[in-house]
Amino acid sequence: MKFLRLLAASVVFVVVTGTTWPCCAENSAATTVRSRSQQAADTIVTIGPLDSWQPGDELLLQGMGAVWQATASPSYYEFIKQSVDRVLSGGATLIDPSMGEPLLLLYGATGVAKYYKAATALWQRDISETYTGISFYAEYAKTFQQPERFTIIAQQISGRSRRPQDAGGQAMELVDTLSYFPSDNPQRDRLAATFKQLAATIKQQQDPTSGLWRARREAKGGNPGELDLLTSCLFVYALEKGVRLAYLPMSYQQVGRRGYAGILRRFARTAADGSTVVSAAGGDGETSDHAPMGAYLLASTEDEMADTALLGHGKTVLLDAWFNSQKKQNAAGQTVYFHYKWEDLADSGFSFFGNAFLSYGVKTDTLYTAPAMASLSKAQIYVIASPDIPIKNPHPNYMSAQDADEIARWVGRGGVLVMMENDGKNAEFEHFNQLSERFGIHFNPVVNNKVPGQDFEPGRLLVPADAAMFLHAHKIFMKEICSITASAPARSTLTWESNTVMAVANYGKGTVLAVVDPWLYNEYTDGRKLPASFDNLAAGKEVIRWLIQQVPAR
Repeated sequence: MKFLRLLAASVVFVVVTGTTWPCCAENSAATTVRSRSQQAADTIVTIGPLDSWQPGDELLLQGMGAVWQATASPSYYEFIKQSVDRVLSGGATLIDPSMGEPLLLLYGATGVAKYYKAATALWQRDISETYTGISFYAEYAKTFQQPERFTIIAQQISGRSRRPQDAGGQAMELVDTLSYFPSDNPQRDRLAATFKQLAATIKQQQDPTSGLWRARREAKGGNPGELDLLTSCLFVYALEKGVRLAYLPMSYQQVGRRGYAGILRRFARTAADGSTVVSAAGGDGETSDHAPMGAYLLASTEDEMADTALLGHGKTVLLDAWFNSQKKQNAAGQTVYFHYKWEDLADSGFSFFGNAFLSYGVKTDTLYTAPAMASLSKAQIYVIASPDIPIKNPHPNYMSAQDADEIARWVGRGGVLVMMENDGKNAEFEHFNQLSERFGIHFNPVVNNKVPGQDFEPGRLLVPADAAMFLHAHKIFMKEICSITASAPARSTLTWESNTVMAVANYGKGTVLAVVDPWLYNEYTDGRKLPASFDNLAAGKEVIRWLIQQVPAR
């Protein structure tokens, strides 16, 4: 039970008010100052993975997952994996549906059947009488194509929405469930209205002096009516995430940020070495519950996104699933899209890329049909990555002249197009160039930056701090890439070893970014494979910010 005194005895992290950026690309990832959430998560990692599953552990693992997805630090992923593996190998019976979310994360990242089987065993249980775990049912229903279950999920939420003692859990479950709920489900609007009503109540009940909230029921380490770390963290998380994903008006962000500042004032103290200790008992007490720590990680990751969370509000990024429409079978025997897709958590997926868009408040969507103005006009940014060839997809949808006409017309009206090619062995060029050449961009079907085995250095590209859309220096990884020949109106914006690897074109009111590789897929952004000196995710976030800035003002 080495975690029982986690908060008071062990959670030490440095309070940082900003980010220190590197002076050079070679060590950019290593010299970035770590955020509050990272500092806390680092301490948890040093203690070691969980030995058994206790109440509150699911929140701790969800919090660690949030920090991993925000930072791509592999130690946080390993903590989750080792903890779950220990519990499963120990023969523990998982009964709380909220335990399912870490299982789905691990199944998505690894494809290992044991995580799917454990999650399915939880899914087959009736939805419990407590609010905990509703979002897991929603995530499972989306992942394994059970759309009919969303009506049941909405009914369960409605039946519990008036229980004030569960307000903290309600707020978290509602905002998480909404992120999985189908946009065309008739119950979604009612669910969103329930969340807004709860948020209004939370705002009214914020303590005017501290910015915190009081416990709603008897809890370990506290009495009813006390200013409460767990409750406050869950409310901060729900409000700030609700604003970022446009479920709540922007004014609620300040409510959440005021609450987070109150958390630091009330539950933190400065140690002799200048670090900060956070405790559910106000900096000096002890707790045996891991839930406050997990909630603190969730609140911290949301608050750390707050400065950029509104930059992409009102904008949608549309991901192609037509020119790259590869499919496979999942563990349930269902056919699913994969390879450069938002929902794909494995090495092949774009889930970290998608989460980076979401961190700016940009809505993510997918286009499963040939592009047409009617569908493209709903988005401001459109991403096409690695068009299929027969060896990847027996029935590829090649770019046609009509497709190119539609996309070019959309760009001319103000759309922002991202074209991510691949190397000459893994992607189609002749038809894809029908589109790119409209903008003065020609992809050359060559193979550069070959990487032998696990020697990653030959795949490095050093990005200078003043390179077009980049604000800072980066060391990024692009393995086996093609090259670009740019002519007016396109211009080369990044070169490596005399080859153009990124080019930009202004076309009508719109913008086109061409890249020689889909370099932001999970294998090279989630931290599990590349050495820490590479920082594809950080560089990708700067590209996303630049893309948002290219969208014409309305």
